[in-house]
Amino acid sequence: MAPLTPDIAKKTLSPISSPLERVGMEDIEVPLRLELHPSKESILQMGRADAYVNLVQPEAKGIHMSRLFIRLQEELGASIFTRSSAKTILEKFLDSHSELSDKAFLNISYEHPMWQKSLTSNQKSLRAYPVKYSFSLDKKENFNTTLTLETLYSSTCPCSAALSRQALQEKLSQDFKNTETLDFKTFHEWVGQEQNMAATPHSQRSRAIVTLELKNEVEYKVEDFICLIENTLKTTVQSIVKREDEKEFAKLNASNLMFAEDAARRIKKALNTQTNLHSFLVKVCHYESLHAHNAVAYAQN
Repeated sequence: MAPLTPDIAKKTLSPISSPLERVGMEDIEVPLRLELHPSKESILQMGRADAYVNLVQPEAKGIHMSRLFIRLQEELGASIFTRSSAKTILEKFLDSHSELSDKAFLNISYEHPMWQKSLTSNQKSLRAYPVKYSFSLDKKENFNTTLTLETLYSSTCPCSAALSRQALQEKLSQDFKNTETLDFKTFHEWVGQEQNMAATPHSQRSRAIVTLELKNEVEYKVEDFICLIENTLKTTVQSIVKREDEKEFAKLNASNLMFAEDAARRIKKALNTQTNLHSFLVKVCHYESLHAHNAVAYAQN
């Protein structure tokens, strides 16, 4: 019979008596079974997890990290990942450390796949959206869920658009300064010539990072929040693009000129209509094509 291996964490006391707020593991590779909406298709996706418990026993040498890892792998591999399954994992974390801990934490990060239709050409392709969940549970059954998601969009500067219109007016005045009247055909042909494009507005790929504190009693879908933000901004970055899609995208940008402040306010207004949120924090970042720095704006309720 093999001798029992020593359990230092269980048998040894810490030389420094102090509780700890979080102890555990980070960046664990985990399998996630996801249900996509509206198709209800089930897929297996790899993600990353952080697993912790607090350490309330001040003299305890440490926690049992392998217990966290095993409970995490067992639950995530067996069922669809939901808020309910996350709560079950946290309950198992606490059960496995009942003598040491009274609060458990779990972060799950992955890329959420969604089908995106092209703007006009009737094509579709998959997009991946970075998603991060943060869950916590204590022995009094206080359960909290925070969801952070990101989406990319295009932002065209209103100031640059105004300056471009002014430059076009100036060139028009210069080219036709001796013309008393300008017929439609001549003007139409003039506008269509590349050399008469006096200036173009600058636009940039932009990112919205939205953190949502969810109410436990209300159902939700990640896709619903992503669609809400994208429909609010209207200039979502595209995957598959044909010429007619690119033209439509340019038109959408022209009719949705926005500073970072405009984008943040749009998202804030849309989120304020949602009844399944305790709170939210919005960050938008416009990766400037004019400046070497970025323009950012924050909003929260």
